[in-house]
Amino acid sequence: MSQTNLEYRILKTIKLSADINSCNFSQHNLFAIGTSDKSVSVWEWSEEGYRETFYSPLLNHDYAVTSVVFSPDGLVLATSSTDGITYIVNSKTGTVKGYIVQSIGGGIRESSFSPAPHRLLATVTDEGYIFVWNLETYQIQRYWMGHEASISSLAFSQDCHLLATGDTDGTFKLWLVDNAVSHLFTVDLLSAHVQKDSHDGAMLTV
Repeated sequence: MSQTNLEYRILKTIKLSADINSCNFSQHNLFAIGTSDKSVSVWEWSEEGYRETFYSPLLNHDYAVTSVVFSPDGLVLATSSTDGITYIVNSKTGTVKGYIVQSIGGGIRESSFSPAPHRLLATVTDEGYIFVWNLETYQIQRYWMGHEASISSLAFSQDCHLLATGDTDGTFKLWLVDNAVSHLFTVDLLSAHVQKDSHDGAMLTV
């Protein structure tokens, strides 16, 4: 069937009072929306369609929410803000499990969980910094200055050995992030948006 013949229908329209900066689905029929008014709304599927969870909205942040992302198992939601704080939230109850604070690098632009069974979260910032966090201890595992411009996208490889980052001046970089960080290569593009890799880890789209 050609693309022009595909049928579609709107399941839900949600009107919020602020700019939407990020949205993400979980593995358990949840989706989250982060907005510039410092809130995160979380929705779940029911027989009547999508409805807001009993704990939504989340109001943990003091500044605009820039990134919302669920863990691979869908049990945890990470919400990040322009003040450099990321909250780790139980997606079933809405309770805060912990939080991480970066003291340098400016506001967080994006975040990404590592694939299971690894327990890592990477965040990238307005000032070009890359942070990798251990979610068992909520401590920095490593961080480095990776770009001269604001980093707008990132993605782990499926084996968690590689981290891809792209910035607002069109520079893409691939990093080896095992025991120490090694820069593998750089690609200069007019604009860079890193998409998740294929399931076998063999392909990455920029």
